[in-house]
Amino acid sequence: MQKAGRAAVEVFDWYESIVMAILAVVIIFVLGGRAVGVDGESMYPTLEGGNQLFVQTLTAQPTYGDIVVADNYTGYGDPIIKRLIGMPGDVIDIDPSTNRVIRNGELLDEPYLSVPTYPEDLPLPITVPEGMVFLMGDNRTNSLDSRSSQVGCIDQRALLGEVVLRFSPFERIEG
Repeated sequence: MQKAGRAAVEVFDWYESIVMAILAVVIIFVLGGRAVGVDGESMYPTLEGGNQLFVQTLTAQPTYGDIVVADNYTGYGDPIIKRLIGMPGDVIDIDPSTNRVIRNGELLDEPYLSVPTYPEDLPLPITVPEGMVFLMGDNRTNSLDSRSSQVGCIDQRALLGEVVLRFSPFERIEG
């Protein structure tokens, strides 16, 4: 009986993998996007290493708070996945008493954060230049993002698209 149960679980796992692969391919071709894997913990707890994401590329018009993918902006060869915090003309700062992000003089409500936000080596406040965006990871203590002079503000043309769906792992699918 145990052997039959294990076999059923293996068949289900195999079936689940096939269905997810087919679903991913269909979504990618129908909606005009691409699949991107998460590598690292800079977006934790929202996203974790190993998550697979669908990124909408054709019609993406990302706005504040959206999770976006930017092409190879850290020089390590992989796209970066971050949250859009500032658009052209925005003034971004970090409140030293609360360690919260300020955009245009207003504290941001960021319920997805589990750690405080600290400045890096880029002088703040910063006005986001025309044609650029300011991106930050949700895991603010472990994210190479626009607060760092290694990354800084990111050219909008480097944005590959907006994350619209996490399709793997199966039990954490959400859009």
